[in-house]
Amino acid sequence: MTSAYFHGQHNELVDFGYSRDSRRGKKQRVVGLLTDGTGEPLSIQLYRGHTAAPTTFRDAVEKLKVRFGAEEIALVGDRGMIKALGKAALGEARFRYVTALTEPQVRALLKQRGVADGAV
Repeated sequence: MTSAYFHGQHNELVDFGYSRDSRRGKKQRVVGLLTDGTGEPLSIQLYRGHTAAPTTFRDAVEKLKVRFGAEEIALVGDRGMIKALGKAALGEARFRYVTALTEPQVRALLKQRGVADGAV
């Protein structure tokens, strides 16, 4: 997912939103891209300029399941993308995911595994 700023007057998808390319004050569109394991594009989707990452992620999960009939998928995304809505959609689709852990999650995991604080 990325955003692209926009010049012009008439486009229903253009809106103000979080700019990923430091173009504050510019209207933009959000672009979602799905690729296969080799990086080849499968699908591209345009969203309104203020669409948040978790929404695009949830839509991608649905598209992979319904449109492409995917049954076994592992999706990779950052913590900002894979939030509660995305995790729920992944669970319903029976897909797996990879994302980063937060610092408290890392500390809890280390404690659970018996690694002393400060040992890492």
